[in-house]
Amino acid sequence: MGRKASGSSQGLTKYDLWALAIDRGFLILKIVTWFAGICATGYFWVVLPVYYSAGKQTGFYFVYKAIADFRIALIVSAGAAAVFGWLWRKERKLRKDDIQRLHKQIKTLESVVDPSRSSSGLTERGETPGGEP
Repeated sequence: MGRKASGSSQGLTKYDLWALAIDRGFLILKIVTWFAGICATGYFWVVLPVYYSAGKQTGFYFVYKAIADFRIALIVSAGAAAVFGWLWRKERKLRKDDIQRLHKQIKTLESVVDPSRSSSGLTERGETPGGEP
């Protein structure tokens, strides 16, 4: 394909080494650009607005005062309880879906091990028929 690079123990050609160097250069450029974008976003969205609104009555100030008047601790704790309640229900549904998905395979394997095995009476989703007691 091409000439071997002198001192190359991996058998890479000069073309391969140049391609690797260019690839690494663009990777570094991508990382630097990404970091600069984050810094610029932080500067334009946080630093400049704070600088220009320092000492002034802004809409943010009035929103902050309104939230403080509504007992922020109560609002945050109720919000956290609602979020974690929703996450618990979602996790429970996913677990029941997994039980239902694996039910047929488990039933087949159990009948191979013990053909006289009786049913536990649970539904395919692992629930008690007629609802939880």
